Amino acid sequence: MLVEEKGSLVSYYVKDSAGNSFHDPTWTGPTMDRNTVRSLDFVIDGKAFTFQLGNSYNVIMIDSRNAQYGFSIIPGVSLESSIRNTSLNATLNLVNHGPQTTTFTAYGVKDPQGHWYNNTNWTGPTLNPGDHVAVNILIDGQAFVFQAGYWYTIQATDSTNMVHTWYVPF
Repeated sequence: MLVEEKGSLVSYYVKDSAGNSFHDPTWTGPTMDRNTVRSLDFVIDGKAFTFQLGNSYNVIMIDSRNAQYGFSIIPGVSLESSIRNTSLNATLNLVNHGPQTTTFTAYGVKDPQGHWYNNTNWTGPTLNPGDHVAVNILIDGQAFVFQAGYWYTIQATDSTNMVHTWYVPF
């Protein structure tokens, strides 16, 4: 999530494609500075609906000034943690939360300046439901190198052509 001005997140709504929604008005989220990117967890009670792999969900975050930030999510494989091993290598720890096996076939990495490195010949891992897998992401160093203190966009394409996107700090 990217915020435009400093503010505290105070509540959120999650809505499924059928129009069912969940609202948590008592949630206390983080205070974020302007242009900050941060990963957040959204928990629902499972009464109105449950997250289903491949379905899209709209999320609206509300801050302490009553400003709203909206985006969509598709649950499936999530990023649990990441580390920058070298300027050309990073390890992502992925978890398959969905009910289906996911096989990755390609990835791309974008640096903060918008430069891309793509690996379309990657033989990525296959994650069964519940699997935790460490994945090495290598770049060639020609477009850019990983630098500490910056966020990178990593997109991995699976065998169904679904693109999984993570925003990764190093």
